[in-house]
Amino acid sequence: MTTSLTSSRLFTDLTWEESIKMAVKIAAAGMMRDYIGNQPGQIPGRFVEPYYWWECRAAWGVYILYLQRVLSLMVNQ
Repeated sequence: MTTSLTSSRLFTDLTWEESIKMAVKIAAAGMMRDYIGNQPGQIPGRFVEPYYWWECRAAWGVYILYLQRVLSLMVNQ
């Protein structure tokens, strides 16, 4: 993960649903910007260097939870 991503802050109003959704969208987009595993010839799960394996694991864990939430919201609408 890049330092800019790990040191960024998102200010969110936890009482306003749209603010939470926007913060999550920004965080997911930032994470995927640093992901290179979907490019031809790259290793799945790999991020741009410097990164540590536990950062990748944490990123994917949170991203999977994000996708589960988004998909469940789409199904329930």
